[in-house]
Amino acid sequence: MAAIGRFVKNAWNKEPVITVSCGIGLLACALPALSPLTKYTGMMNQAVPYNYPGISPSRSLCMLDIRVTRGFLRLQQL
Repeated sequence: MAAIGRFVKNAWNKEPVITVSCGIGLLACALPALSPLTKYTGMMNQAVPYNYPGISPSRSLCMLDIRVTRGFLRLQQL
């Protein structure tokens, strides 16, 4: 533990900008695991169905045929 402290102190003395950027990067990696929102996000992902009932993949909203007819957009479902 003392070796880590010496390393950080030496790095801070030589390159403070790089030391701060590494500290922010480590904090950004560790914060999601410690956040209480992670628990609730997981609970919501389990509760919401991935495939919604009543919508078949062949008639989804992503499969719209968009055509321009006489200057007007016409949407037609495939």
